Amino acid sequence: MTKGLEIRPADKHDAAELATTMRDADLDEIEANTGLAPLGVLMGGISMSAECWVAIYKSQVMAMWGVVPIHASFLAGRLGTGWLLTSDLVDRYPKAFWWACQHELASLLERWSGLTNAIDTRHTKAIRWAQRLGFRLDGPQPHGRLGLPFQRFWVAKEDLHVRARNDCHDLGRSDRRRSEPVRQEDAG
Repeated sequence: MTKGLEIRPADKHDAAELATTMRDADLDEIEANTGLAPLGVLMGGISMSAECWVAIYKSQVMAMWGVVPIHASFLAGRLGTGWLLTSDLVDRYPKAFWWACQHELASLLERWSGLTNAIDTRHTKAIRWAQRLGFRLDGPQPHGRLGLPFQRFWVAKEDLHVRARNDCHDLGRSDRRRSEPVRQEDAG
């Protein structure tokens, strides 16, 4: 477990904190996509998401994410729009953030068949991070309120399993056991 990291369901207090500490690139992406205030976007994310989580690191909000359902069928499974907004803590503590991202993406893909959304092409760190996590990206297309170039991304449950098998092979081990962060629902 990454010391000092807690993953728990997000609430309005987390949204209020993150709205004041959000990274500039995330603020720019919100402006280009919706033009809404950060707090409004976060509160909307909490209310529209089937699940919404927050990473608390050293008693501060590091990131908030969720999944808004977009489709469910017998053949396709549960598909959702995944979203993630971050504070400057992700730049100060990238290893903790990377660990949380890997663990939480795997956890989400236990419940969702696939996730999709779009990233502002100016947010190059987010694009590299998504690719490193195993997301696939389309080419830039006009998107959102301002019509700026965004790249649609997606990942399917199968993509993560293939990546995990390849990672294990690269390590020369049959499995990669790692400890899990303390989730509030598991701690009580």
